[in-house]
Amino acid sequence: MIFSIILKAIVENFYDLFIILHSNISLDENVLRILKDYLQVDINQVIMPVSAQVFQNQVNSIDSSGLSYSSYPINLSLKKDFLQVEFINHSLPKSADTSSTSDRKNSVKGEKSTTFSFEYSDFVLILLLGLFTLLAYIRLTGRNYFNRLIMSVRNYTYSVSFYREKNLAFVLYKNMLILVFYISSGLLASVMLKYFNLPAFHPDPIVQMLILSGIIALLILLNRLLVRISGFLFVKNRLASEYLFYYGNLLRVSGLGFLLINVGLFFINKEAEFVFIYLALFIGFITYFVKLIRILIIFFNNRFSLYYLILYFCALEIIPVVLLIKLFLFYMQNGIKGL
Repeated sequence: MIFSIILKAIVENFYDLFIILHSNISLDENVLRILKDYLQVDINQVIMPVSAQVFQNQVNSIDSSGLSYSSYPINLSLKKDFLQVEFINHSLPKSADTSSTSDRKNSVKGEKSTTFSFEYSDFVLILLLGLFTLLAYIRLTGRNYFNRLIMSVRNYTYSVSFYREKNLAFVLYKNMLILVFYISSGLLASVMLKYFNLPAFHPDPIVQMLILSGIIALLILLNRLLVRISGFLFVKNRLASEYLFYYGNLLRVSGLGFLLINVGLFFINKEAEFVFIYLALFIGFITYFVKLIRILIIFFNNRFSLYYLILYFCALEIIPVVLLIKLFLFYMQNGIKGL
């Protein structure tokens, strides 16, 4: 009984289903008679009007899906397309937010048109990888160069003998390591400007880092030039060259420390950032202090007069530091535009 009720409802109410079935299947007369006797419904009253309508639609080149669409209040160009975009949109609930669909389309377009963006963190990562690659190359090809470098910083006499070797491979290594020092110092200076809320040199952090590295390199090269000039004026070229070699090795060793500090600054929790900041300041202070001690030892060992010692410190150590402090304070107050 339940099955007959369901089948009767299908025949009476699902009009579109019979349209599709009749357009593709030819029903036998015995089947129609059995359905009529079982359901007590005249199947011909349902099927035959549908057949006439389907035949008329075929004459007019309208398929069964188009006929089903005609029951909806929309204007369509009813052709032989089963899926109509207008019909689907019309069938959606009126309360649906159509703006979300356009937003999704725009987001998909945006994802497709997204270009490669190079961030500062990516630049720092590539830079650090490049610096460690240089260190790996020196370690693999330079044998005991790092050991001799550290030994030359600890012992000035060993530094002098190291300087007199004139090894061309060591010249390449020392240039690589001084480059590591300049870049590591520039990265540290850039982080310190942000940490101490100082005015930026440039809005682009990459350009600012390069500017700071260039300034540090320029100041060191200027100091080395003045030492060369002093050695030439006092006929102490050999001493000047030995001292500059020692000073360069001191910077190279400190550059290794700065590089490790940069790794800590960029890849640890920001809450521990102050530890590495003050550790870098401490290394810088120790480097400068060792440099001054070495200058005093050189002057005393070579029996320079006190007058020369005072003249040197005033011209090449005290006055430049005082000028740098004055410029730094002025920069803190007025920024880069004030300079």
